Amino acid sequence: MVRTRRLAALLLAVGSLVLVVPANAGIGQFIGVDEYAYDPATDTIAQPTQTYFLVFENHGGTTHSAVSDGGMFDTKAIAPDGSSQISIQGAGTYPYHCAFHPARMQGVFRVRPKASDTVVGVGDSITLQIAPDAIKTLYVRDVQRRRNGGEWNTLRHGTGESAPTFSFQRAGEFEFRARSRIAFTEVHTEWSPLRKVTVLAG
Repeated sequence: MVRTRRLAALLLAVGSLVLVVPANAGIGQFIGVDEYAYDPATDTIAQPTQTYFLVFENHGGTTHSAVSDGGMFDTKAIAPDGSSQISIQGAGTYPYHCAFHPARMQGVFRVRPKASDTVVGVGDSITLQIAPDAIKTLYVRDVQRRRNGGEWNTLRHGTGESAPTFSFQRAGEFEFRARSRIAFTEVHTEWSPLRKVTVLAG
């Protein structure tokens, strides 16, 4: 069962350590790690302004883990009845697997950019939330946009902005996508789900 809640003063046992998440540190959800399955195995959210945490709880009798396919996170081994927490650092698609059972245990977590408006006029601007406001400098984002299903154009590459602003000079149906990566490396998420914005003529 998925439990989504504000992670206020949450105590998590991680190996021999106790991790304390202070009040107002962020929001997030629990993902159950059952015998050879994640619950839920897939999920999609809109990028929040706060840090988003995923807490993996092992409900089975076998050691498991959750490792990002692209190298963005690794919970390490989670013993039965144990937990491990990771933070999502920005928009993107995060496929992951169990290091101990990669062929049997796979999941994916998607973070869609959040637009300040989805219907605007020519000459207007929007802000696009692509990362939590309290971002870590280790991570950067790439942003692309296309109009009316055409070619993708890169608007930001390796930006540290959490909510960049974009303006529109032509009407049409625009789509944005973003991905997060570790700065100065090629370790990155897959592209996020699309955020659509309709731009109306005067």
